[in-house]
Amino acid sequence: MCSFYADEDTRRHQLCMLLNEFGFKVTPGNIGSLKESTDGHRMEGIHPLYIQELKNELTTGNAEPSFQALLYYQSFVDQFQLDKNSSSCHPCFIIYLLGPHVAFAGAALTDRANLEVFSLIPLNIHTTNDEAFESLARHWAALNRALQSLENYYRKLDDRTLQPVTDAGPYVPHPTSFNNLSTNATSTLNYKGNLAGRVLVFKGSIDKGEKPVCIKFVRRYGADVHRWCTGKGIAPELLGFERLPGGWYLVVMELLEDPWELLWELKRYVTFSPSEELKKQLRATLIEMHQNHMVHGDIRDTNVLVDTVSNRSFKLLDFDWAGKVEEVKYPKFMNTQPELGRPEGVEDGKVILPDHDIAMVESIF
Repeated sequence: MCSFYADEDTRRHQLCMLLNEFGFKVTPGNIGSLKESTDGHRMEGIHPLYIQELKNELTTGNAEPSFQALLYYQSFVDQFQLDKNSSSCHPCFIIYLLGPHVAFAGAALTDRANLEVFSLIPLNIHTTNDEAFESLARHWAALNRALQSLENYYRKLDDRTLQPVTDAGPYVPHPTSFNNLSTNATSTLNYKGNLAGRVLVFKGSIDKGEKPVCIKFVRRYGADVHRWCTGKGIAPELLGFERLPGGWYLVVMELLEDPWELLWELKRYVTFSPSEELKKQLRATLIEMHQNHMVHGDIRDTNVLVDTVSNRSFKLLDFDWAGKVEEVKYPKFMNTQPELGRPEGVEDGKVILPDHDIAMVESIF
């Protein structure tokens, strides 16, 4: 694929021939009865397992290949009415080539077609670059095995799963249960939608109960700090904390509603003024936290709940950055807009200092 080809058809033919030598079973052709024709795809029944899109060189063609491949995926969805089956997100692997460059991606269906690029690899590498050749070989081998697994997945879908269902299905994250820390037993998660428009934070309930919980997915989390705060009565109860594949964590906690309100929301009301006692207690609690060698790291008015009845009690939220003093650091690409009032020294990758927490208390009151 690093060679020069006279046209796209020749490159497509060569790619399909190479892939099929290793059992990929790729065939260019129309999408069902539609006129659209892919540069290669593989089906299991009515389900697309694999779609490929080629451009002879980086500067050729009239469409961006990843979007074109995603449009083909959407055409499969429309042609076979896959969106009527809400019991599956209809995963599909997508490969697109731009001359001597190959991208490995995946598509899935929620309320729309989604595409995520996994890797982009150059093929015009030097013959002595063993590491690059091995990486490329591993990608193709992994894809071949993944296609076999996906094929088996679709074969196991019975007639019942092809009928419309009323549950949330693919519209919510895949974890539907967790180990409940309060009962040490497995609890079922019931998603009820996004919380306050935040993409990876959901409102729901557990088991058959109606008590609301907050479900969030994060890349890092100070669970020990959260537990310490719960023990002090200044944080929602942490009900679940589990590591997920891909470097993610599932966090489940009680969802506090009326009379609890975010300090940020309350400050917008002319009739509300945070009490001096509230500020004093928050500051004292953070000092005690620091004395126990922990920091919060993100004290903002959006992360402080206030009891609107007493105007004295508070609960801390968002322990994503929390951790041990002198160990935990600020994440990359953090928001340092001046209006947030972050103190000097708060930068990407820098150590989170106790003084930063205290300075933020002064900033939000």
